[in-house]
Amino acid sequence: MRLNNKSWGMWTTAFLLVSATVLSSCNKTPGYGRRTADKPGKKSATTGAAFSFEENDSTNFFVSKRAEQIPGPNLKFIQGGRTVLGSQEEDVMAFRDNLERTVSIANFYMDETEITNNDYREFLFDMKKKVSAD
Repeated sequence: MRLNNKSWGMWTTAFLLVSATVLSSCNKTPGYGRRTADKPGKKSATTGAAFSFEENDSTNFFVSKRAEQIPGPNLKFIQGGRTVLGSQEEDVMAFRDNLERTVSIANFYMDETEITNNDYREFLFDMKKKVSAD
């Protein structure tokens, strides 16, 4: 295939456009600008309000850098870690819908007594009576 001046210019233009597109799509910051708890950004994504990271500033919405969770009464600390969920051993019908996968679980607190949905509903009803009485 012999390239004349017209097709050579067309190939050069196409190559430059593809190169410019690839280079401009590369993000220089890791995480692609996603907000995390450690890096919430400078302003809210929903309202556009500026965040304040100083405790004494009352003009803006305050965001604490590292909020510590204070455990309540009767809460037990559960250490997080990695575990494998799913099993092929009990897949008698060979549906293959319970594949093994490794998941990471964060640390959390759990109450030492079991609470049923009915107990929680009763608590909410009692709290509604106390709040409405005020």
